[in-house]
Amino acid sequence: MNRIDTDAEEFGPVLDLITNLFSEGEQKIIRTGSPYTEVMGEKMVNHILLMAAMLCKKHAPGIKRPSAIEIRNM
Repeated sequence: MNRIDTDAEEFGPVLDLITNLFSEGEQKIIRTGSPYTEVMGEKMVNHILLMAAMLCKKHAPGIKRPSAIEIRNM
């Protein structure tokens, strides 16, 4: 439970950094539920994969880095 609390505390600043990746226009698209642009989709996928890699490294140190196919199921 302590680890979960620590992770939750670290998550807020991460959300701020992610928000800053998107322009004001892109943020408006996200907020209104409009279709995402291709550039927005690429940004999201890149950061989802980056976050997944960081979480694997933090919570499962020493394991083999998962392949692109394996990471989808983690």
